Amino acid sequence: MKLPESVLHTRSAGTRFTRRLASAILGLLVRCSICPSGVQRGPQATHGAVQIGGTLFPEKRWLNKEFRGLLEQNIFANFKLVLETHFMQMRLVLKSGEQSLPFMVWSAGQREFVPLLLGLYWLLPSDLARRSRFKWVVLEELEMGLHPRAIDVVLLIVLELISRGYRVCLSTHSSQVLEALWALHHLRANGAFPEALLGVFDAPRTSPMRKLAETVMTKGVKVYYFDPNTGRSRDISELDPEREAAGEEGWGGLIESSGRANEAVAMAAANADRQAIP
Repeated sequence: MKLPESVLHTRSAGTRFTRRLASAILGLLVRCSICPSGVQRGPQATHGAVQIGGTLFPEKRWLNKEFRGLLEQNIFANFKLVLETHFMQMRLVLKSGEQSLPFMVWSAGQREFVPLLLGLYWLLPSDLARRSRFKWVVLEELEMGLHPRAIDVVLLIVLELISRGYRVCLSTHSSQVLEALWALHHLRANGAFPEALLGVFDAPRTSPMRKLAETVMTKGVKVYYFDPNTGRSRDISELDPEREAAGEEGWGGLIESSGRANEAVAMAAANADRQAIP
């Protein structure tokens, strides 16, 4: 079966789009027989035609245990992502014990991330380095709705894509994403050990994670700023906040707010010190 390239492109464009994308990817997972073997497809009379299916997360066949642990803690709050049927329709729910949470009561971050997770399952098979037919993965605003710790986890998985040979193109409005790229740039320039990169993400120092960091430290990263006034893109890969080039100063506006806050507090503290002098 030929998989449409749209599976590899996820974006955050509202709940309706996210639900359609999740449904499309879920259908592909089922039809390609890479859903867990525990998924039941026949009707079963259980409390008004609700049928419990297989667990989609956490699942040992997809993603290494370090990623699963970080995702459980920082995105799923120890809930399981389960495929079940409800009145003859398949749906994804978050489940803990007897508690079952349908899609519409998930957090915004969970709704945005799950379609990406299902796509990552296909992109990161356990028996292959990568899907050879695809060279690029496009991710748009992966930070949508996520806590900063969760963003770190997703960025680590992006690094896994890169380490497996994919070229990743992502857009962002998050200063945290650029801070991670800034750190990668300077760690590599200063000959840091791979463990230093893991420290940026507070990632476990296991052998698979060290290997991931070691591979990523050899990869190149380019950062471009899109100027809405001119409609042109500018290379700001150095990410020098003191450089006066348009877009690089303040990293395209993403760190300007924190800079202004620092200046205001520093000025207030200086004034307070002067007033305290007799």
